Amino acid sequence: MSEVTVVNNPAESRFEAQLAGEVVGRIEYATVGNSIDLRHTAIEPGHEGEGIGSTLVRGTLDYLQVDKPNLKVIPSCPFVKSYIDRHPDYRPLLDPR
Repeated sequence: MSEVTVVNNPAESRFEAQLAGEVVGRIEYATVGNSIDLRHTAIEPGHEGEGIGSTLVRGTLDYLQVDKPNLKVIPSCPFVKSYIDRHPDYRPLLDPR
C-alpha cells in the first residue's frame, strides 16, 4: 500500500489525507483569530479501518506545530480530541479556553 500524505488545502479549509493522489480523508477547519478549530474528520468509504484517520490527525497536528506554531487548536471534532487525549505530547497546542 502507498503511503498516506497529509496536506493543507486552505482554499477548502481542510487538511487532506491523500493516497496515490486520491483524497481519502479530511479534517475540516476554521481559523478564528489565533485559534484553529478542527471541526470534523471524515474518511472516505472503503478506507475506514486503515489507520488513515490517526495518520491524518497526527499529520495535521505536526503541520501546525511546525508551520503555524502561533495557532492554538480547538478540537471540536471528537476524533481529534480523543487522539490528543491519547497523545499528550500534542496538549501544548490546545487553546486554553
